[in-house]
Amino acid sequence: MEFQRLREHATLLQTLNGSEGDLDGFFCVQKYLQVLTNYLIKNCRSVVTVSEYSRDDVIDRLGVSSDNINLEEFERDLLVLKGGTTVGTLKLIGGEPTLHPQILEFMAKAREIAIAKRLAVITNGTVLHRMPEAFWSYLDYLQVTFYPGIDMPMPRDEIRAKAKHYEFKLDIVDHGLFRHTVVDRKIEEPELVRQIYEACELPTIHACHTVRHGHLFKCSPAAFTADRLGKLNIAFQDAQDCVPLHDNTDLVSEIEKYMANTNPLPSCDYCLGTSGSDFTHHQLLPWFVKLTSSASDTPDETEPRTLIDPTRLKPINRQDSGGHDGPQSP
Repeated sequence: MEFQRLREHATLLQTLNGSEGDLDGFFCVQKYLQVLTNYLIKNCRSVVTVSEYSRDDVIDRLGVSSDNINLEEFERDLLVLKGGTTVGTLKLIGGEPTLHPQILEFMAKAREIAIAKRLAVITNGTVLHRMPEAFWSYLDYLQVTFYPGIDMPMPRDEIRAKAKHYEFKLDIVDHGLFRHTVVDRKIEEPELVRQIYEACELPTIHACHTVRHGHLFKCSPAAFTADRLGKLNIAFQDAQDCVPLHDNTDLVSEIEKYMANTNPLPSCDYCLGTSGSDFTHHQLLPWFVKLTSSASDTPDETEPRTLIDPTRLKPINRQDSGGHDGPQSP
């Protein structure tokens, strides 16, 4: 059977990911629910995905955009993957995952299918005070990122008390910096694209493998490149960026070839990976959010090379890298 073959290939895939033990990070571990909700509670200046900036009415009703994955799609994707392997950690990320009105149903379904040994949520914590007890009981790991100038309704001590009571691992991260990651202007230097790809920690150290709408992507930016560029009226086809999971009679071989391929993805032409320079985090004012939303068809023409930190272009030793549960850079 195909799934048995996939299980037999686990050791190879493990080596490709550089992880030891279970396949931490393989398949949908990092940012599987990247579009559990596309909405942001806070209007952050830099977001890798195509999240919509928050609106008061969205926050009040915890609404979700039409592009958010639904529970049926989530279950279907997990089941097709479960037949082949068990991942180490399934991380629910957004946008802001706690905005999804069915967050508990997604967590319960993940527990029921049991594709992962650990269930994690990555959040900015601004609505944790609204979460019922069931939410805390489902967790194996919670990462809460505190940003400068943001009032948190739930104090750190209360979050720590929840972690102690429900016995899940907790990381509280103070984050004052963002990193330039995706760009609107194509990087026209193939050698630079390769340098960025070979230094990128997203598909290696951070194991940002992503499943979106029935397709497997090596990293989270790749899963959103076509949609993001489409909003800017830039034509882009992502067929070579991913592997279709359903009705795929050669799933195992395609995934094996895809993960082993050392060439940059087409989406890498519009991404700085983890080589971008840092900039100070700040919230966007409402008038600026409105302005940028109305001008969403105007790409940023900044020269990509000027946004790179040259010290971050050191190639990754893929044999020594491995996925982990710790804080992820934005």
